[in-house]
Amino acid sequence: TLDASYGLMVQKELGRSKTDDKLEIASKLGYKAAKYWYYTFLVQFKTQFDKGYGSYPVEDEDKWNYTSKFMAPGYLTVSLGMDYVPNEDFSLFISPLTIRTTYVQDKRLADAGSYGVDPGKKSLIQLGAFLKATYQKKLVEERILLKTKLELFTDWENKPQNIDVNWEVNIDFKVTKWLS
Repeated sequence: TLDASYGLMVQKELGRSKTDDKLEIASKLGYKAAKYWYYTFLVQFKTQFDKGYGSYPVEDEDKWNYTSKFMAPGYLTVSLGMDYVPNEDFSLFISPLTIRTTYVQDKRLADAGSYGVDPGKKSLIQLGAFLKATYQKKLVEERILLKTKLELFTDWENKPQNIDVNWEVNIDFKVTKWLS
C-alpha cells in the first residue's frame, strides 16, 4: 500500500498551518497456514513531506524552530508474524518479532536527541512486538467508507510496558462520480 497525504490550511489571521502530512509505504507477503491465517512478512516505511512546528502560525524568526521534517523522523519496520484475514474488510497482523529503526536525518534534531534517538546519533534500532489491525466498512449505499487502522509497537529491551500507539480513523464521502 501507498498512503500519501498533504494538507494546508490558510487563514488570514493565523497564516498557514499543516493539517495533514504523511508518506507511508507498506508491503506484506504471506503464506497460508490455516483457513484465515497466514505466515506473514511485513515491511513498512513512514515519514512526512514537510517541516512540522510545535505551534502555528510560524513567524519568520521561528522558521528554523521546526520539530520534524522529511526523514526526521523516518520509521522502517520489518516484522515476521501471523496475519488473520477472515474477509476483505479486516486484517489483524500480530508479530512477536519486529525490528523498528527510527531515523532522524536532521543534525539539529539528532543533536537534541529527538524521537528517542541518542543525542548526536541519527538512528535507533529497537527489537520488539508489533500489532497492526485494519478495518473498512461501506456505509450508506456505498457512498460513505469508514476506514480505521491501529498500530501498536513495544520495545522488548527498553520499558516494554510503554506502547507506541498510532490509530487513524478516516471517513470518505463520495459526493459525485468525480468528487469525493
